[in-house]
Amino acid sequence: MSMYKFKCLKPVCAVSAAVLLLCSCATEKSSAEFYAFDTYCGITLYGKEKELSSMKELMEDMSSEFQNAYGADANTLTGEYISDCAERSLLLSKEIGGGLNITCGALTELWGISTDTPSVPSQEDIDKALGTLRGGFDSLSELPNGTRLDLGASAKGYACDKAAELLSVSDTSCAVVSLGSSTLLYGEKSDGSSFKAAVKNPDKPSEYLGMIETSAAFISTSGGYERYFEQDGVKYGHILSAETGYPVETDLTSVTVIVPYGTENGGILSDMLATAVYSEGTAELERYMDREDCFIIAADENQRVYVSRGVDFTLYENTGFSFSE
Repeated sequence: MSMYKFKCLKPVCAVSAAVLLLCSCATEKSSAEFYAFDTYCGITLYGKEKELSSMKELMEDMSSEFQNAYGADANTLTGEYISDCAERSLLLSKEIGGGLNITCGALTELWGISTDTPSVPSQEDIDKALGTLRGGFDSLSELPNGTRLDLGASAKGYACDKAAELLSVSDTSCAVVSLGSSTLLYGEKSDGSSFKAAVKNPDKPSEYLGMIETSAAFISTSGGYERYFEQDGVKYGHILSAETGYPVETDLTSVTVIVPYGTENGGILSDMLATAVYSEGTAELERYMDREDCFIIAADENQRVYVSRGVDFTLYENTGFSFSE
């Protein structure tokens, strides 16, 4: 008999899969907590009440559009947001590499890990799904008919980019928009201090690994400890390999990517990089750590922590983790 096990976050202020974000900006604080993008979300901003309502409406509209297009055929996409996200994702996946492939919708749907009825497919069905993957294209219009999309590695980051666009034309001075595994830290705090983000301990997600201090930024996290299922005593994570068709095998347990605010496509870049780095493991970590457009904090299965130069990160004591030499 198969057994399935899921883990889900409860909303606590502004929560993401790996970070608890703390914001103290100016007066006129307003906040909202709601369910979107298949997770608990939180918005805290310092501005007018109508700006909070507009932000929440934007997030819910995008969430609905992405939900309705789950596993959609690339040639039949409708909706402003999902088409734009898919185009940006297609180009960024080529630049980032790391096995990212947004045309793996058939494979994702086959496993059903984000549904209520996940299961391990047959090898025959996996091989068929792998045969639908495409690569080397610059635009959705170039993809063959029947190409199925999966934007799970970019949708939340893209939403953070759209949130930033909305905030940039508002009177909001400071905001935190948390969409589960991706978060936007916007503006400046009134006292000039940094934003603080407490990174979760991947071995004990109810506890924290350490604290990031940063200026305005996009932060995204990938890891296997939040979304998975178990069947016949084996745990299967939600990030699938475009080569094997099975969940990726990696020696990393958590990857947090910080992209400074103002970087083009900063939200979607942080989201896709977090997935790519996590998927490739420590063997390819160094080439990502040398990037100039982001900062990385990664933890591996041996409880070692890797941190990019320039990151203000404090590792908590008594976590069992230590910095990699």
